Amino acid sequence: MKILIVSKTPLTLNNSFGISYSNILGGIPNLKIANIFLRDEEVTNVDPSLDIVFFKISEKSILDNFKDKKNPLGSRIEPSDIKKTNGQDFYTFGRKHRWQILYWGQELLWKFARSKTYHVSKDFVDTFSPDIIFQPIYYASYINKMANFIKKYTGCKMVGYISDDNYTLKKFHLSPLYWINRFIKRPLIRKTINNCEVLYTITQMQKNEYSKLFKPECKILTKCYDFVKRPPFNLHKDTIICIYAGGVGNGRWKTLLKLAKEINQANSICINKMKLSIYTPTPLKKRIIRQFEKQDANLFDPIPYSELVKIQKESDLMIFVESFNLRDKLDSNMSFSTKLVDFFYLGKPILAIGPKEIASIKYLQENNAALVSTNKKEIKEKISLIINNSTVLENYSKNSWDCGKAKHNRKEMCEKLIDDFVQNI
Repeated sequence: MKILIVSKTPLTLNNSFGISYSNILGGIPNLKIANIFLRDEEVTNVDPSLDIVFFKISEKSILDNFKDKKNPLGSRIEPSDIKKTNGQDFYTFGRKHRWQILYWGQELLWKFARSKTYHVSKDFVDTFSPDIIFQPIYYASYINKMANFIKKYTGCKMVGYISDDNYTLKKFHLSPLYWINRFIKRPLIRKTINNCEVLYTITQMQKNEYSKLFKPECKILTKCYDFVKRPPFNLHKDTIICIYAGGVGNGRWKTLLKLAKEINQANSICINKMKLSIYTPTPLKKRIIRQFEKQDANLFDPIPYSELVKIQKESDLMIFVESFNLRDKLDSNMSFSTKLVDFFYLGKPILAIGPKEIASIKYLQENNAALVSTNKKEIKEKISLIINNSTVLENYSKNSWDCGKAKHNRKEMCEKLIDDFVQNI
């Protein structure tokens, strides 16, 4: 079976999209994958279990082609082609400032180059000859347009996957530019979803909502593992090692800072200690970094996924946080963090902090899979409980594993996806 995926970032283990899709697709035998990605990013650290080829088109290649038509607009990349690129400063700047004008400029650039990008993708698609398109539904219009074009060009059916609420108006933003942008993008998102035969969502909440709004049947799909034997849980003596890994945007850094303050205060009066380490790709302003340093929290740049897993295996407690701000809460309301499934598989206890309305927090509570603080006042209580009762983490280690085994079994998850692929070829 041959599937084609159009994405922003490449399907590698260097980004959250690639980690999640590699996990899901790695459980499907005899699968060939073609990934057209639309960003200036190097292809390294590809999951060795995947048979995959890449085709890259980026803003940088578009601009280079505008300057000189001899410069290739798109390029086929094999996993062995490890190259350094020069476009990352732009993306880092954009993630840090998140100015709407930058996103509109990006969309405008892709619009000017649309016919050219479509043309150069044809040869790659023709050579690969996909059986089906497995398409992540993005907020960015240029990615959805490329996916819709390839669907029309190939005549292939499409199975969609959406992991964020990119469509509804259940948001809180004061900027009129945000709402203008959202109303502009909604028709294309609707078209892309309705072009799918099946739409996979990431939570039950999202499934319920999107089933009312769109034509395709909605189903739930998340990361999955072969839960066979629970790893032993060995707690460090004297110091409890706590790890947070992931983005800290959308107000999550404020929740983490509150946690760091409570840990620092508890460490000053307790014999047993807690140590918080944060690994994040999110660019942070210096004033925020200084606040974490004052609380003795360790901030690190992101590290390769394989190295992160090793660190997590050696830790005692996984940290999961969401923002309590109304805007951020509504933005992540229907989402589910796939890193939670990693924690389940490692058999690690989880301390989750966030509003009870958010799907991830609600899921952890309903399945008793984590120690959960649904308001900031409870953080201190949970830390005190963890430090003073060593059996708590052992108990939640088991709860975490049991939840993963019951809800995220690879065989069941992949069988469902294979059936939908086969039925729509």
